[in-house]
Amino acid sequence: MENNRIKFQGKKVRKNYFKKLKENLKCRTFAEVAKKQGVPLGRLSLWMKGQRTIPLSLVEKWSNDLNINLDEFDHEIIDLKKIQKEYSRKGIRILKKKYGKNWNIILGKRGRKRLSERLKKDEKLYDKWRSSIDTSLKLKFGDDCYKILGKLGGRISISKIGSKKMKLQLEKVFRKSFKSRLTFGGQKFRSKKEIEVAILLEKCSIPYEYEKKLMGYFPDFLLPNKQIIEVVGFEWGPHIERTKEKIQRFMGAGYKVIVFTYPNLTKYFKSFSISILTKIEELEKVFWDISGQSSAHPGHDGGRQ
Repeated sequence: MENNRIKFQGKKVRKNYFKKLKENLKCRTFAEVAKKQGVPLGRLSLWMKGQRTIPLSLVEKWSNDLNINLDEFDHEIIDLKKIQKEYSRKGIRILKKKYGKNWNIILGKRGRKRLSERLKKDEKLYDKWRSSIDTSLKLKFGDDCYKILGKLGGRISISKIGSKKMKLQLEKVFRKSFKSRLTFGGQKFRSKKEIEVAILLEKCSIPYEYEKKLMGYFPDFLLPNKQIIEVVGFEWGPHIERTKEKIQRFMGAGYKVIVFTYPNLTKYFKSFSISILTKIEELEKVFWDISGQSSAHPGHDGGRQ
């Protein structure tokens, strides 16, 4: 945005200037003026109404090209940057008075929370938001933007803070996942992948218990006839090891375990004699087979918990 702008003094002066502009362009309507000058009609309307200041360079161009004497029209030249600074200082003083010296942190958290809430509710807005981020990053860093950012930020950060501190931070993030869960049918889940499984279980009318404590562990989905579905949604060493411990313990107690994960994570569970599925269609076939068996769970009333 151009900093130097023009503001005509009064409605009459503005009207006369734009009337002169239309005459000299030999246009019948202001829509023609906008088209000839390559300016959106809505923006031209705002300038004519005095609701927006006009870029100085554009007015000077009109005056030179169309032989309009700008001095005949009472106007003021405004430095937008100077005004913004002045009002910014005033605004900051007001915010400090209202929220204290940490006003920017307080408002920043509120803004992020509101954005997060809106993005969760509005899928179209989320897609638009993600797309705008992707576009901005690709413009700045190219098509390999995420690889470049990984090298600039992620890998360098890990090397700087050290493995112990990184492990503590990852554990903290993992614990936070307990608080910020997604909801389906009144039940909170950790991930969309788990919700996919829950939807499928409902579809196949299979009763289940979600993260019910069992032998000191929490199986993701406990099904009838000692069957367990473990959903592995992200690659983090301690989480993978914990999941492998769970599987070993459950198998030793006679439970049949199925792992539902992403293709790149199957390598961690190939040492077990269990089903490792990566496609929802594969899981659905298994569930239809299970639904033909007894739906009574030991100590379970056959309904969803």
